Amino acid sequence: MKYSKIKTGCIDGFKVENILVEIDINSRSTLQTFKIVGMPSASVLESEKRVISAIRNIGFRVPNGSIVANLSPTSMRKEGSHFDLPIAISLLEASGQIKELNKSFFIFGELGLNGEVRPVPGIALFLMYIKERDQQAKFIIPRGNQGESVFVPKEDVYVIDSLKDIENLSLGIMDCFTPQYEEPVQTPFIVDFQEIRGQTFAKRGMEIAASGFHNVLMRGSPGSGKTMIAKRVPTVLPDMTREEIIESTMIYSVAGYMNTIIDKRPFRAPHHTASTSSIVGGGAIPKPGEISLAHNGVLFMDEFPEYRTDVIESLRQPLEDGEVTITRAKSVANFPAKFMLIASQNPCPCGYYGDKEIECSCSMNQIINYNKKVSGPIMDRIDIRIEVPRVKIEELMSKEDGESSKNIKDRVSRTAEIQIRRQNKLNGKLTNKELKRYAYLEEKAEDFLRKAAISLQLTARSVNRIIKISRTIADSFDSKYIEISHISEALNYRGRKIL
Repeated sequence: MKYSKIKTGCIDGFKVENILVEIDINSRSTLQTFKIVGMPSASVLESEKRVISAIRNIGFRVPNGSIVANLSPTSMRKEGSHFDLPIAISLLEASGQIKELNKSFFIFGELGLNGEVRPVPGIALFLMYIKERDQQAKFIIPRGNQGESVFVPKEDVYVIDSLKDIENLSLGIMDCFTPQYEEPVQTPFIVDFQEIRGQTFAKRGMEIAASGFHNVLMRGSPGSGKTMIAKRVPTVLPDMTREEIIESTMIYSVAGYMNTIIDKRPFRAPHHTASTSSIVGGGAIPKPGEISLAHNGVLFMDEFPEYRTDVIESLRQPLEDGEVTITRAKSVANFPAKFMLIASQNPCPCGYYGDKEIECSCSMNQIINYNKKVSGPIMDRIDIRIEVPRVKIEELMSKEDGESSKNIKDRVSRTAEIQIRRQNKLNGKLTNKELKRYAYLEEKAEDFLRKAAISLQLTARSVNRIIKISRTIADSFDSKYIEISHISEALNYRGRKIL
């Protein structure tokens, strides 16, 4: 046999394209050559050296003659070291050194020069995406990636340590390769809302935000507790569903977090010096950025106006659509980005504008220019705006703990459950069409909102945001209809304009 083919895959944004690795050996050629074709990247071209060394070092032979490895289809660029293992196996099959494997196998893995099979990024996406399209698919993956196969039936996955294991696998000795799973242990959070003194208004706002997955902006003087509050939000968010765990795990797998199961809501806090590509995602081969890594969780942006203007403005599409589109000359990639934005900022450059105890040293122009860094369209996409005042010394020194995260989470989970039962998603993720369907306003409440919108000069998007918040507040009281009291509370988090 001088020809063989093995199935594998290639990541294209947040989807997988099937790739066929073909090997042809021309033993009549007097030249010993190895050529990889099919639009390979530099990392794939390097497979030649790794494959040849691995085959030799584990006792197989490199066949004589001209060897051509074709990666089909040739219309897309191939990237990644996971092509090593399928190329090596196809070469061993073509040269008759191992029996032909079952053609339902999809194979992934990087090779060490000693024949060791090493983990590669993207395994969770490979397995889930391919299995969804082909229920008969089976997989051979590195042992270092076995944790990422937890969502695929055990009988369809075989993990190996060395290229030598393929010989046993081809002979039908497969049981020893079945992955062993360990149930993830839920580690407790090291922070809790009970550590926060005072700030009743801010904590109530955060509870509403967590209940409906609403975006939040906190504004207050340095040391008022904005960061403390933000870091404790994940402790009160509802537990992730199985679908959310799978989706977030796939994103992290593509980003290079190998063998990691994301079973807690992500909390990402990029520094304000971060670039647009690190926040949104990018690269020659597009990879997910911070907003996608925060998918199903929290993106915390401290000192919000200090971020570059292009970084802030790049949030527009993700905040509206729940996904981000990255366009390159030869590819377009879509990544999910349904995150809860929590932003915080000082009221002015020095931080003390409006503070009752420390005098502000900024001019009015400085204050206006500082706050203008966050544009109107971005502010319109932020549901809840919270003023976080300085904590009074009496509250700070109190020996009485605040309400625990567990108690708040119980209420948040009950409120979220009502929304899921009614509309299969949280209120913060509702489209305008869905909002009209599920937000039942009493007649008096509708009149009240109309007058408030005129008085406060609210945009259409702002009105919709208020209705969303009101719907969440109504759900927290298990009320079918949105009442005046619910809209009134919602306006407390939207009505005041920030300079």
